[in-house]
Amino acid sequence: MKKRETKRQIDLTSGIPKVSPCQISFLIDAISEYSVDYNTLMEEYESRDLRTEYLFMLPENHDPAIYQLIPLFCKHFGIQLYQINEKISTKDSAPLFIRIRKGDAVIDQVKQAIQSS
Repeated sequence: MKKRETKRQIDLTSGIPKVSPCQISFLIDAISEYSVDYNTLMEEYESRDLRTEYLFMLPENHDPAIYQLIPLFCKHFGIQLYQINEKISTKDSAPLFIRIRKGDAVIDQVKQAIQSS
């Protein structure tokens, strides 16, 4: 019997619902207001700022280690996580995430955009 040695790979991002940039174009147009990086997000949660309701992962400029941790983080804190399925072009360097907090003015638009997918 042959001994098989293969590394086990678990992809935690494969089950994340995907949205197209046109569905959330209103967020992309105002990306500077809603962008957040990984370190800032973690610091906020360490200081008990638990207001994030939606988090959108951008498909570019990502560290695989971070993208494997984010689904677990979101599940633990009850954050709805979505992945943007196409690369988007922005004027600035791309943030790692687009974040919507509880009470943001666009939260109803986000809910409608997600339901229409």
